[in-house]
Amino acid sequence: MANAFFSDLLATISERGRTLLRRGESAEARFVKQIDRLETFLQSRVYHEQFPDAPMASFAQEVLETIDDPLLAAIRDEALKLQGPQ
Repeated sequence: MANAFFSDLLATISERGRTLLRRGESAEARFVKQIDRLETFLQSRVYHEQFPDAPMASFAQEVLETIDDPLLAAIRDEALKLQGPQ
């Protein structure tokens, strides 16, 4: 579902805009990349509930190191508080 959303979103952006997003050369591109990392991290929390022995710590470590947007960091931090580190 997220992939379809981003595909639809990219279809509305100019070729130059898509190039900047792919390269991570704009504030918007960096924000989208952080959203993607946050979404992957949140998915890992759900998977961990189903498969508690699966190694998921790297997802938490990645978002701790790479998300600096205040809103996204607040979402990340709340998820960590709710379920604790894994």
